[in-house]
Amino acid sequence: MDIQGFFAAWTFEPTVLIGLVVSALLYVRGAQYSIRRGLARRLRWWRAACFFGGLLVVFLALESPVDALSEQYLWVHMVQHELLTLVAPPLLLLGEPMWPMWRALPLAWRRGLLRWALKQGWPRRVGDAVAHVFRMPILIWVLFIGTFDLWHLPALYGATLVNNNIHILEHLLFIGTALLFWAQIIPSRPLKPRLNYFQRAAFLGLAALEGNVFGFFFLFASTPIYAHYAQIARTPGMISAVNDVHFAGAVMDGADAFIIVAVVMIFLGLWLQAEEAATKAADARALQQRAANAPSGRPLGSLASSPAQPVTRPLSIVAQPNPADA
Repeated sequence: MDIQGFFAAWTFEPTVLIGLVVSALLYVRGAQYSIRRGLARRLRWWRAACFFGGLLVVFLALESPVDALSEQYLWVHMVQHELLTLVAPPLLLLGEPMWPMWRALPLAWRRGLLRWALKQGWPRRVGDAVAHVFRMPILIWVLFIGTFDLWHLPALYGATLVNNNIHILEHLLFIGTALLFWAQIIPSRPLKPRLNYFQRAAFLGLAALEGNVFGFFFLFASTPIYAHYAQIARTPGMISAVNDVHFAGAVMDGADAFIIVAVVMIFLGLWLQAEEAATKAADARALQQRAANAPSGRPLGSLASSPAQPVTRPLSIVAQPNPADA
């Protein structure tokens, strides 16, 4: 692709641009409101950077030559899907956008919306139902994995390439289910994961394992999986349709290994730190208890000089207090 073709490949779809710009403006306006009202204690520059980084990833996935080339190369289409499910959603959640975007609305609008919701009743019931689903990590896991796999069946995948509205629906479902999935991992006020560190690592690890198995079907395919890529005219410089499938499998397996497994290792480390902190706290409580139960005539220094027996506790995966999620 030459320079002219590169710039011509940027689509600049109005609906995508409007959605991204409105989201950015709401976040900025809400952040400014929070700062003026002294409500920005947890608003950090890096969170804003993560949010705008997430919007940038969505922009590059949907508006850049990635979108145009995805109709010619399957592996580029897989890059687009990985950006929409594994990169953009965690960045958006790290930005904690819900409170800033809510506070961006005029106070009269917010009060009116709340009064209307309380009066109607059904908005609260819908909110309770969504909150109930959010508290079911297994269901969220199945929903995210199932949505991703289902849209890669040849019939549905082919439909997205011939009908733009179906393609838009696919991307919306990818982003929506991915946000629910990553919200089980990343605290983003007012959402708070119910899983402890070990459970989050297992949650992600199983997703990575399933993604690798899915990618193996592409890596070891001997024929093109999707008719669209087998039928397009290929110039001498283009890779073959079969190699394209192999590259797509490598993209999926590589993304799972690099992103999800790295996050799994981080949460395992945080879990071990939480276990160590809990053990030290138990030892300190035991020492205080011994001091309280010591005879009144015994010097206090003898307690410090006598070796304290460490409190042993079995390694547990029960949820520990998580200061970072508070």
